Amino acid sequence: MACPTDTIAASTRAVANGWTGAGYDHRHACRPAQVACCRSGCAAHPWPVNAWYVAATAAEVTDKPLARQITGRRMVFFRPESGGVVALEDFCPHRGAPLSLGFVRGDTIVCGYHGLALNCKGRPDNMPGQQVGKFPAARNFPVIERYGFVWVWPGDLEQASADKLHPLPWAESGEWAYGGGLFHIACDYRLMIDNLMDLTHETYVHASSIGQKEIDEAPVKTEVTPDEVVTSRTMDGVTAPPFWRMALRGRVCPKMPSSTGGRNAASACRAM
Repeated sequence: MACPTDTIAASTRAVANGWTGAGYDHRHACRPAQVACCRSGCAAHPWPVNAWYVAATAAEVTDKPLARQITGRRMVFFRPESGGVVALEDFCPHRGAPLSLGFVRGDTIVCGYHGLALNCKGRPDNMPGQQVGKFPAARNFPVIERYGFVWVWPGDLEQASADKLHPLPWAESGEWAYGGGLFHIACDYRLMIDNLMDLTHETYVHASSIGQKEIDEAPVKTEVTPDEVVTSRTMDGVTAPPFWRMALRGRVCPKMPSSTGGRNAASACRAM
């Protein structure tokens, strides 16, 4: 069964058609079978949802609402006055406006349409001129702030556990340096995984920086476990490509035996 590609648009149409009562829950725009499909993943929503996803860097989330779409779900992130990070569905249960267009007041996020304030659990707190006791709540998503990122769990609340967050020891170690940024890439996320898991493209796309012919020549080892897929290749006795030669400049690199022509083994180089 096909999933609705945009439940927010569907619910907005429902509001336009007069379903504007305080008890209206926009998620009813999906039939039960479709809701189950959206939660588990399907052709329209091909994401594993019971997992932790990077939603933002820690610095991106402030006391101003931040809109993000994770696994096809529109979310809003913000820091309440009491601290921490909150993630809610980016949909006001009153009239369907995006909560990310509102503002944070104390420990609530206030919709910019009619002023409905929701608390950190997504429950309606107050609204000018309205009784909000029967209003539905906006969905609250579990979040973790760790390794310099804000992580969100878009799936089953009961399965969310901090123990399931993949460890990133390099992010907390003074022996590692790393950097990065935010890139908007108009493609299926699985093509990005393919790009990073199959590094043979480096020989051709990055020939002047991190690529070298030995990447093509070295056999690949693939290990599959219930939780991950790891690909690796070992290239003994090769010269580092241009980027790594520059990065390793000033480091102490042991010489390879004479059988390799005395070339530096890039894989053996360590920061001293």
